[in-house]
Amino acid sequence: MDSVRTPCNRGLSLIEVMLVAALGMVITAMALPALLNFQRSYRVHSDSGALASYLSTVRVRAASQYYPYRLDVDPTADTYVMEQLAQTTYNPFNAPSSTTYAAQSPAVYEGGTQYFDQGITISNCRPTGITPFPPPVTADPSTCTGEFYFYFNTRGLPVDNTGSALASGGVAIYIEGQNGLVDAVTVSSGGAIQTWNYSTSSSAWIMR
Repeated sequence: MDSVRTPCNRGLSLIEVMLVAALGMVITAMALPALLNFQRSYRVHSDSGALASYLSTVRVRAASQYYPYRLDVDPTADTYVMEQLAQTTYNPFNAPSSTTYAAQSPAVYEGGTQYFDQGITISNCRPTGITPFPPPVTADPSTCTGEFYFYFNTRGLPVDNTGSALASGGVAIYIEGQNGLVDAVTVSSGGAIQTWNYSTSSSAWIMR
């Protein structure tokens, strides 16, 4: 009678396991920089999108409550918050520029403090190395240090701190990531709120 052979269940050798593990480590090492870069880019885009949405909320809030509002941005603490300002009584015989918006006493904040992601740099002036302005902005503000503000009057229109129309086409806030990626959120003098990304390859701002 012929003997019946039993299949041999042979596992992986130690060398084979080590080769598979080494191959996995090489693939992971190659993919990790791209993954980290994607994550950093996502944070910048996420922050710029959230800020643009919040600015729209501040604008609607000003018009619906018939109070001047502003968005307070603190680049040191990486935070922003919506603030209701004191009502202003306009004298028909005085120019609007004679009035300056002021905080209430005590200050009235709404919506809670919002935070930018860690590692994000915030500025109201263009980052170093970027020549063009994001449309329709045509100039930097007079100062680039400390807290800065976005004002909206009781009709929900963007204004400066005197209630006058915005100069230089509008205002912008720049959001820069650790990988050099830069987004901008602009508020035009006409009230349009837009987000932009700076393309290093074309040296131009691309609307997002």
